[in-house]
Amino acid sequence: MMFFEFYQYNPDGFLDYDEVKGISHYVIVEAPDAKAANRRAAYLGLDVYRGERWYPAFDTDGTVLPECAGRLVAPYCDFPWNAKHLRKCIAGAEGYIHYLSGDRRPFWFADVPKEHAA
Repeated sequence: MMFFEFYQYNPDGFLDYDEVKGISHYVIVEAPDAKAANRRAAYLGLDVYRGERWYPAFDTDGTVLPECAGRLVAPYCDFPWNAKHLRKCIAGAEGYIHYLSGDRRPFWFADVPKEHAA
């Protein structure tokens, strides 16, 4: 399994945020390939096929561990590992990781040692 990052573009000056659905500035989806990740993202409510706010994932985008912009993220915690790395552009979590099992975890940007990654 791989993790695919979906980044929310901000065309009209606001970001979609839904804590119940697990949608924030970033959404990471665990899937066997990009096609499955895009389907799951669409099911969650991300319009990845029109590309106005969300962009589709490609197979070359998959990573072994959950990452955003090449940085590991800190799931399973509700505070940043190091507050200086916290970027608050929204009221809640910076993003959510949607695991294949159906589990969903919020994350914040942090410099996370690989041994602490999910």
